[in-house]
Amino acid sequence: MLENIEMLSKSLIYLIVFFGISSHGKEKIDAAFEVPKNHFFSFLKKESLANFCNQKGYFRTCFDITNSSCDEDVVAQIDECKKSLKIPDSFDVIEISIHSEKIGECVGKGLEVKWTERKKGTRECAKRL
Repeated sequence: MLENIEMLSKSLIYLIVFFGISSHGKEKIDAAFEVPKNHFFSFLKKESLANFCNQKGYFRTCFDITNSSCDEDVVAQIDECKKSLKIPDSFDVIEISIHSEKIGECVGKGLEVKWTERKKGTRECAKRL
């Protein structure tokens, strides 16, 4: 699960670049350093699918789930975490890793609980959570 969180944090660098590239003029450059919560979560939903539902990743390897059910459950879990965690309506771009780590942990734990009955009994899967 830690590698998923690390990959997600690295992916969020693209968000920083996106906001920097999409800004034109002084007003938008200043605003580029504030990340709106709704943009952050839209980006997370797209990036999280690749990270949590990677065919060779922890969840697809250790749980008997299909790619489509993984995608659906990750998006649903992100929505649940969005409701339960206190993420400001906008925040400074340097706080992306802090908030993405919170979301990543919340999503990972939620998926572990949701898919407990589907967990495979292999040695490498058993030593996780």
